[in-house]
Amino acid sequence: QINTVAADYAQARNVLGENSIRFGLDYGWYSANRTAFFTVMDQHVAWAKANHLWIIPVIFFFPGNPGGSAFNQLPAGGQDAFWNPPANQQTLVNFWQDFATHYANEPTIAGYDIFNEPGPPSLAAYTSWCQSAYNAITAVDPNHFVVLESDGADGGGSLPAVTGTRILWSSHCYNPVGGGCTFSGSSAGSPSKWPFWVGEMGAEGSPGSATSYVAANLANYNQQGISWSDFVMHSTTGWYG
Repeated sequence: QINTVAADYAQARNVLGENSIRFGLDYGWYSANRTAFFTVMDQHVAWAKANHLWIIPVIFFFPGNPGGSAFNQLPAGGQDAFWNPPANQQTLVNFWQDFATHYANEPTIAGYDIFNEPGPPSLAAYTSWCQSAYNAITAVDPNHFVVLESDGADGGGSLPAVTGTRILWSSHCYNPVGGGCTFSGSSAGSPSKWPFWVGEMGAEGSPGSATSYVAANLANYNQQGISWSDFVMHSTTGWYG
C-alpha cells in the first residue's frame, strides 16, 4: 500500500522546498500486476510533475525477497535470495529495462536507483550485475542517469567498477561525514567518483535521536558540490528525516 497522496507532493514542494523524491519500489507490486503497477506509478509521476518535482525510483524489495523484510543488506544474509540464484538477478535487470522503456521520454523521472543498499557476496559480483543492469537500461533509454550505490549501507564500502557515461554514484549517511559516515576510496570525507549523490541522509530512529551532525553534513555536501536527499518523505513507523 502506498500512503502518499497528491497533498504530500504539494507539501514537499511548497512547504519543505524539495526538488526531488526518491520513490521506493517493491518488485512484488510489479510482478503481481504490471498494468496496475504502471497505472499507480503514472499517477505519482503526474502528481510530481504538477508540483515541479523530479522522481528517482529505487528498488527496496527485490525479486526473491524473503517475506518483504530484507530491503537492505542487514541483517547479514538478508539478500542471499537475490545474490545466490542468478535468475533473480536477471529478473531485476529485466524489470529495470521494462521500467526504463516505459519512462524513457518522461522528464519527471530523473534517473533510476537500481538497488537500495546492496550487500553482494563480492564486489566482482556486484560490478557484474550493475554493468548488466546499466547496459540494459541505457539500451532503451537515452535520457536518464543510473544510480549505483556503494556496497556499504551507511557510507564506506566500495563502488562498483562499472563503465558508463550516465552514472550517478551514491551512498547513504546517518553519521558525521568522515567519522561514522565515510565515502568510498582514499578519502573518508570526499567521494572518489563524481558526480555523487547521498541518496539518504538525516537522522534515523525515533523522535529525539541525535541530529546535531546533520547541519554540518549539509554544509559539507554543499561546499563539495555533493547532491543529497533527506530520508524519509512519508513514513508511518520509526524513521524520521
